[in-house]
Amino acid sequence: MLFFGTIPASILVTRSPWKTKYDFEQKGTLSNATQDIKTPHGRLWSVALFTAALLMLNSMYTYTLYRPWIGSGQVNTAMFGRFMGRSNLLSSRAEKVLRTTWVVLPNVGLLLTAVIPSLSGVEGYTLFLTAVHNICAPLSMAFLVIMETLQLKFGEEAFSNFFSTANIPGTNEPLNDFQRLRVLTVLLAWTSGMVFVSIQGYLILSQNRRYSLALISYLGEVVGLILTASLPMFAGIDIMFHATHPLSDSAISYMSTLDQRIYFARDRNMVRCG
Repeated sequence: MLFFGTIPASILVTRSPWKTKYDFEQKGTLSNATQDIKTPHGRLWSVALFTAALLMLNSMYTYTLYRPWIGSGQVNTAMFGRFMGRSNLLSSRAEKVLRTTWVVLPNVGLLLTAVIPSLSGVEGYTLFLTAVHNICAPLSMAFLVIMETLQLKFGEEAFSNFFSTANIPGTNEPLNDFQRLRVLTVLLAWTSGMVFVSIQGYLILSQNRRYSLALISYLGEVVGLILTASLPMFAGIDIMFHATHPLSDSAISYMSTLDQRIYFARDRNMVRCG
């Protein structure tokens, strides 16, 4: 959704530079290009960002799409089954707090970003709108990228086992192709983010007269945004193609069978006690 939301603004800044805001050369951001919600590209981006953030917030995807952290909250698989032993619902309290913060904080920040514009040429109390937008937008995206990196690094040990085909300790399975794809995606997201931040630092400190530099800054932000937003999608596809994931069809079927066994065993024990 975010990808399609950026298309109108990207067409505008690349093919019709004269239609951008007067200070786009000095700003070079998606927020600057889409600040006016009366325009088609501004309205489409605002709606796309708000809808995407709201859906992600309600999905609690950090619990349902990602594997629990290795060495954190691992329960007795002989008692609960090999799939339930890898469920985020049985992870440690600290990990649950972190996963809840991961899904709530940045998406609330993106909701605020969507409804509060960063306006050009404003003064007085209107500057508060720009300040809120300029704080929520970069911090929310940075938090998402950092948490995705921590999930791959410490949660799945994907970086250290990227070229390995051996089973990862604590999981009894090797790294799969979608985990490797997520590693490459998060590295590209960091690269795009660094390009964007570097150019923004130059634009803040210096007067810019080159439209190409502002365009590179804009593209760095958009590409980093799309790459970051695609990481949960790749994790979801991982569920569809790997039976060892705790939310795959075979895992859910196994857990349902296990629940039935526990229910009938409890029922028999109640009859004996009676």
